[in-house]
Amino acid sequence: MRADVQRWFARSTFAAPAFTVDQLIQVKGSTRVSVVIPALDEQDTVAAVVRSCQVAGLVDEIVVVDAGSTDATAQEAVAAGARVIREQEILPRLGRVRGKGEALWKSLFVTTGDVVVFVDADIRDPDSRF
Repeated sequence: MRADVQRWFARSTFAAPAFTVDQLIQVKGSTRVSVVIPALDEQDTVAAVVRSCQVAGLVDEIVVVDAGSTDATAQEAVAAGARVIREQEILPRLGRVRGKGEALWKSLFVTTGDVVVFVDADIRDPDSRF
């Protein structure tokens, strides 16, 4: 690996324990943080993922973009505290191009954060350090 790339990785990569939640909240200031969780038929894991993202004072909103789940994904996400938006209801005039990428870019039109964090809905044993 090139030396300049190694230097960039060294100063730009952090392990979860590098910062405490209190330090992150202090640095965050008035910046709004949105967590977007794209989902499709993830009823077994989405609630735990939503709960792991609920870091008081750090995360301002959690939005699950549901790509047409046929199971209880949306209900599980709402019960866990997320706002759920159906992917096909976001900018419907543009049509649909099925896939995770559509959920990711469309989420930018329904979130309010200055910083947007994407977290997968199918993570088993999620941790708030993500």
